[in-house]
Amino acid sequence: MSFEPPPCEELTTSEPLRRATRGRPPGVTAPSRPNHTKARRSIAPPSQWSIARGGGARVSAKAAGGAAYVRWHQDATHWGLSSPDVVTAWVALTPSTPESGCMQVVPGTHHAQVVHEDRFDDANLLSRGQEVAVKVDPTTVVDVVLQPGEMSLHHVLLFHGSQPNRSTWPRIGFAIRYLPTHVRQLSPIRDSALLV
Repeated sequence: MSFEPPPCEELTTSEPLRRATRGRPPGVTAPSRPNHTKARRSIAPPSQWSIARGGGARVSAKAAGGAAYVRWHQDATHWGLSSPDVVTAWVALTPSTPESGCMQVVPGTHHAQVVHEDRFDDANLLSRGQEVAVKVDPTTVVDVVLQPGEMSLHHVLLFHGSQPNRSTWPRIGFAIRYLPTHVRQLSPIRDSALLV
């Protein structure tokens, strides 16, 4: 069973946000302000979803003027799950702009897992330095610009990364990962989930 996010318009309520989603490929949603539970319920009934705990919900921060960045990657690469049927809600706690190193995505890349290479680098926020082993066309990259309280949703196979924070404020966000109850942990490193 594969996961396909609903059309972006179902996840947004204001006309400006609806306009922002026109022509946006599956796997990428426009910034929105709705309650994340409401957005998740538009994808599947509540009894069929859980929140991944441990690494499944976490705060992500980049210091102002810092060198920290994230290479192009797919979240599902090292998670050891039985399927990639996972969606991440990324909620901005501070402005997330190109200047502050907002998340960048490559639309349409969520259909298949690709090979990754480990390229350790102290400035890379990914623990293994993992990076997709394919060339990313810079003309296809989309900045996910969010103001505090806005959120984006993305599939765990969507190529995404971010540049360093060149702004004068920290870039802080909170990631919440939702997965259907049929997804199982295959890795020997056990994690847990909360049924919502």
